Amino acid sequence: MATEKITITDQLRNNIIEERKEIEYTASDLSEESGHSKYWLANIESGKTKKISKEDLISIYKILLDDDDEENILDYVERIINQPIAGKIKNWYELIDIEDQYEDMLDFLYLESELDDLLKDIRNRITQQFNWANTHHQQAILTSLLHFQRSIVVNPELAFSTLYLPTYCTSIMHPEEFNSVLSDLLQLAAKFNDLVVKNNSLETVAVYLDEEKKQIERNKKTGKIALDNLKSILGVISNLKDMQDPNLESLRNLFYSSVVYLINEIQPHTLGDGIPYLPEINTGRAFSHLITICYYWLSDRQEELALPNVEKYIPKDLYNSAKEVLENVSKINDPV
Repeated sequence: MATEKITITDQLRNNIIEERKEIEYTASDLSEESGHSKYWLANIESGKTKKISKEDLISIYKILLDDDDEENILDYVERIINQPIAGKIKNWYELIDIEDQYEDMLDFLYLESELDDLLKDIRNRITQQFNWANTHHQQAILTSLLHFQRSIVVNPELAFSTLYLPTYCTSIMHPEEFNSVLSDLLQLAAKFNDLVVKNNSLETVAVYLDEEKKQIERNKKTGKIALDNLKSILGVISNLKDMQDPNLESLRNLFYSSVVYLINEIQPHTLGDGIPYLPEINTGRAFSHLITICYYWLSDRQEELALPNVEKYIPKDLYNSAKEVLENVSKINDPV
């Protein structure tokens, strides 16, 4: 059986050249050291060679990265070419380069703020384009947005991966290149539309939307319970203000079972992504920060979950009093 070849993209080719120059190797040096003829790499870098085996690619990057760990090398290359080559399925977000401005942004609240700002800007730009368009153009914009809505209902991961396409790679000021990119995108859309018909996907969308309506109602009930539990636990914590070194282990565990896990039920994967796991909450300050995360999570979704105004429902003095108690607790016992 022939070895499956990997297409050498311009991005991969340029990365090889940059990394090679960084370690001050010539193309012929790198070719020979990786076990090939001295002109082998020159053909790759010039674009004459269009495809390469996984084994040959690894041999290059072992030298470029000074690393013999094939798993590390494949992980590095996968993010350059945006596709899995290590033989195991990966999520789309594991295969892209994160923008520098987000790479060190790990706090859930900061990330949420960035999302809000981006969505506002995107909405404004879509509205502006729509208002400038003629009737047929407006209909086309609405159709495109409807396709995206359906995609994000049924296959959100694929929908986000299509948004990663950098269509700003060209400009209408370069008509030949622009039309080539446009043609590629519309051909791909036509191919996927064939699959819509084949798989009866519109019926699938209808089923998903019906289940979504039911889930929304379940989420509203769960959200109200989580909010009530948060308020109740804040009251219990606040009443500990005169107690010296209170034991918060059981309260922390209760907070997870009655608030955090309910939030995670509404929005799966929040625990671990935006909300820390229970063992990480081992100080009063960490518990206080956890409360802040959950408080603002519910506050930001009060309209979506049909909650009362969170800031009024949970009095500010109660919220601040509970956090003050927690800030003065140095350590919470680990769960048994």
